[in-house]
Amino acid sequence: DRHSMAFILWQDSIMYNRALPWGGALLTQAIEKELGMSADKAERLKQQYSMDPHGLSPLTETSASRPLHAQAIPGILWEIVRPQLEHLGRELERILSYWEAQFHGAMITRVLLSGGGAALQNLESYLQQRLAIDVARVDPLGAFAHHHGPGAGLAQLPATACTSALAVALGLALRGTAGYG
Repeated sequence: DRHSMAFILWQDSIMYNRALPWGGALLTQAIEKELGMSADKAERLKQQYSMDPHGLSPLTETSASRPLHAQAIPGILWEIVRPQLEHLGRELERILSYWEAQFHGAMITRVLLSGGGAALQNLESYLQQRLAIDVARVDPLGAFAHHHGPGAGLAQLPATACTSALAVALGLALRGTAGYG
């Protein structure tokens, strides 16, 4: 996706929301454009390396513009996606500053990531370092760990990087099972 939503929650109420012009599709597009490769190949590289400038892999890819050697891929991809990540970091810093200014020093102490972009490797650690607060990926299946009604079996599904993309769907499903739907 090319957009994300930022929410500030307090006592189960949405206090603030804002659309952000940032999403995993923008990273894929930047890789595709910079390296002159197909969207599928760019997506594969993004998922494998995303924000890990130090990771190594035996994979060797080639692009239309230059050969990519296995040891160079993480650093090359980092340089390509870094501007987009910095943009996300700045947007989140603005939201945190706005909230603190509007609500007389009220501080946000944790950022939760969900959706497809949350599956990017090392996004949590990058944002945690940048924002200097706790950042965690939402584990929607964890909500079922102590659940004994419909959907209890979901807790036994293997947790994968893409499970955070299920957060909205699972939330709506739970709402329906609670008699609200």
